[in-house]
Amino acid sequence: ESESTGHFVKLKEMKKKGKDKSGDARKEEHVKYMSLIITTMRFFRAVWIFVQGLVAGFSASPIYMAYAAASQEMFIAEYAHVANEGRRMLFILCTLSLVGAFETYRNARHPIQFGQPINMAGTGPKGVPTSVEDHSLARVRSWKTRGMLEKGALMVMPFIYMVVFISTMLCSVGDIVFYYHNGWLEDDGVLSDENDNDVTLTDDMWASDALSSNSFKRKLRIWYVASSLRFGFAMMGWIVVCYCYYVDQVVIEKNMEEAEKMSKRINGIQEQVRRLSGATSTLAAMNKDELELLAKQQKYAMTMTERTLQLRGRSGGNDGPIGSGGGTALGADGAGPALV
Repeated sequence: ESESTGHFVKLKEMKKKGKDKSGDARKEEHVKYMSLIITTMRFFRAVWIFVQGLVAGFSASPIYMAYAAASQEMFIAEYAHVANEGRRMLFILCTLSLVGAFETYRNARHPIQFGQPINMAGTGPKGVPTSVEDHSLARVRSWKTRGMLEKGALMVMPFIYMVVFISTMLCSVGDIVFYYHNGWLEDDGVLSDENDNDVTLTDDMWASDALSSNSFKRKLRIWYVASSLRFGFAMMGWIVVCYCYYVDQVVIEKNMEEAEKMSKRINGIQEQVRRLSGATSTLAAMNKDELELLAKQQKYAMTMTERTLQLRGRSGGNDGPIGSGGGTALGADGAGPALV
């Protein structure tokens, strides 16, 4: 017995209603969850693009300082003041860029869709909708729909930023040596002369002394090569990232336009069906000319339907197309038999 109405309801029907309600709630929660996941993925993609652009920009500053300086001694002395901070910043940016490159490739290779769990495996729970809105469906691009050049760019992107990350690690050896003035700041004894008098450490002093060391020169050469590789591959990676993002947005915009056109076409067909079926709300919104045109269309449809029924009776009442099966094929005028 229902507490609200006082009517008696079968127990099976109550269980069925409760099950349907819980199923709808589960679908709604899953849709909200997937929408949040996709929104988060778009946000992080913007973050990755921004960080990868910073890597390309900041990796150019050491190269500019190295080749714009009047001499190696002057470059070493000036760059030593920012070497450690630059090393830390570029290490963080290169790490984030590498993570972003792997995630960009993964999302392109295995795009997440509505109806799929977060691990991309399987087809998702039964009864979960496969799409929510037209714009969400239009933004999903499968791997097969991408061109060969775009696929190649997405596959190469992680390797490019892996080289950037490794070259940053190699540059860090030179950055640490530069920052600590090739050992002068690590040993207080070198700041005293033979008579134990304090010596004021100058940039020219430690730089000149460092360039006379073969070990320091070897580290300096490694820094030059690694820094050049980092700058070159960072710029290459930035170009690849911009290309992939541009192609993706162009295709998505095209899909959005096609989805909008298809939506308008479907709405137009539905409106026409409502008119032909005589929906009161639809007819009330039409003017006299539109109603007259609709009446002509309905009259024509009625005439063609009656004519088809008459022809069906002549052909023996078969359910197949007119002129097939047990009936006789009609001519072009629809009245007599066709000539062979």
